[in-house]
Amino acid sequence: MSVKSMLKPEPLLSFIFRVFVKPVLDFLPELRRNQIMTIAHHVKTTLFYGHVMNFSDNWKPIRIMEDKKANTRAAAASNATVPAWVVEELRHLAEIEPDLFPTPQYLSQFNIYRPTIDAAPGMVYADCRRLVGDTNPDIIIIVPWLKRGGADLGTLHHINVCRRLGLSAVLITTLDTVSPWLERVPKDVPVVELGRVGRKITQAQRMTVLVRLVLQSRASTIHIIQSQLGWDMLKAHGKSLQAEGKSVFASLYCEDHDSTGQKHGYARYYLASTLPYLTGVICDSAYYPAELSRHYGVDSRRTHTVYFPGTSVRESEYISTNQGKVLWASRITQQKRPDLLLKIATAMPDIQFHVRGHAEKHDEKQMESNIRRLPNIIFTGSYEVGGLVEENDQFSLFLYTSLTDGMPNVLLEATLAGLPIVASAVGGVPELINDETGYPVADTESVNAYVSAIRKALSNPEERHNRWGCALELVRKRHTQESFFQQMVEIKDYFPGTAKETPRLRALA
Repeated sequence: MSVKSMLKPEPLLSFIFRVFVKPVLDFLPELRRNQIMTIAHHVKTTLFYGHVMNFSDNWKPIRIMEDKKANTRAAAASNATVPAWVVEELRHLAEIEPDLFPTPQYLSQFNIYRPTIDAAPGMVYADCRRLVGDTNPDIIIIVPWLKRGGADLGTLHHINVCRRLGLSAVLITTLDTVSPWLERVPKDVPVVELGRVGRKITQAQRMTVLVRLVLQSRASTIHIIQSQLGWDMLKAHGKSLQAEGKSVFASLYCEDHDSTGQKHGYARYYLASTLPYLTGVICDSAYYPAELSRHYGVDSRRTHTVYFPGTSVRESEYISTNQGKVLWASRITQQKRPDLLLKIATAMPDIQFHVRGHAEKHDEKQMESNIRRLPNIIFTGSYEVGGLVEENDQFSLFLYTSLTDGMPNVLLEATLAGLPIVASAVGGVPELINDETGYPVADTESVNAYVSAIRKALSNPEERHNRWGCALELVRKRHTQESFFQQMVEIKDYFPGTAKETPRLRALA
């Protein structure tokens, strides 16, 4: 403290009080000491800080308060928002803090908070539970729908393995759409169409219902097959599933590409965030597990190649003719390259192409219209699994132009139906179609490469027959119901009763 500041009255008096007066006050009784300290404080605030109390008006707050007391009950009666006991408490508190007195104006500021209660998710859950019935599932399989497709056919294969082992399964579909293949599900397997039952609730609410169904079941295995809601559930609640001892498996087959060439798919969007909670990944080829390891660092011990069985409605026999008729069958979608089919057909006006498939989206339907216009293309629409080739059909080859794929079921069916194959050498396709079993096309963007392969196959009937025979032998050996069953039962932790790793060890794998 400087000498100049010490000469000011307030600091000087404070100094004298601290040094000389306060030590003396410490010897006085506490009550007397506090009284003197109070007087000193008021002297300070009055003389040096200009604080003034108007004692002549001191009666007004008291009179105002008395007037307010008379209106307390009237205020409480006129404002049902604030309970009477709160009004009474405020009246007593006003003796300490006048601003809290419960005047009508003050009480009008209060509102009752009522939390929003939405019973819809609970009602959807109750409906889903009724669909499950008395079944205590060992395995829950989650899919978007059950339509015409390879992954959908795989779902039915997985259900059949469960039933063969005497285990109970529940199938949950998560999209609000018709599933025409539900009739293929065995009658003793409950189907919960969560997407349709919960169409009036939000996606987040559907996920809440789904995770509750899963956690409150005794199912030890959860299998997610192409369901975005299933992946979202795993991402948000993976720790809870893991804590409950659930083994979570996902089927992944390949990655797709958008119109710009950018890769997209469940692995790309979800694998990094859900890998700690995944017990294993099931693929239908040996190609894709290697891709998952290379791109996402998935330990090979957690990936499993399970080849789907081929489907045929009759005994396989060679039916290829020399008439130059080529069959193309698939979904009319960008992944399957129908645009490439159009270019190939345009480049081969002497060859008749039969096209079987279906389109769903607007741009796909436009592509279907373009296919129908070409004079050397006969478009016969969609087909059912097992009905790729009908009894009186006469074809020379089967053509497959997919941009990316796992192990396409249609190639198994074409082989079993008696047709040699020209196919793009992508994904898992070379595991079935190679130079000994068919006509692989390495340059998948080249129309000339496909044209050359088709011409080569048509020009040599004996070689075409021999290659088909090798393909048929491979399908009969590797793609059977029995081989599928054996590959599935060898997967650790998939079926109840196999030893489980601890969640910690699984997360580190």
